[in-house]
Amino acid sequence: MTGFGYGIIQGLLGALKLSYEIVSPNDWQKEILKGLNTGDTKKDSIMFCKRKWPNEDWTPTERSTKDHDGLCDAACMSVYCYRLNR
Repeated sequence: MTGFGYGIIQGLLGALKLSYEIVSPNDWQKEILKGLNTGDTKKDSIMFCKRKWPNEDWTPTERSTKDHDGLCDAACMSVYCYRLNR
């Protein structure tokens, strides 16, 4: 996301008086990827998702053979938010 789009989203949330929290990647990675310290957070997030949801396909398209770390990062962030707000 560009800085412009990021600013628009923050402006909309503020205008709608919706609360939000900006979390650094280090914060959610420290919590979610605990014990998976391979030194590569992208690989760790893929490993976490494959363990948590073993039947889920983490490739972006049917023709892809490589798991998509962006999809896995998004799923990890969702788990972090769920744990933080339950």
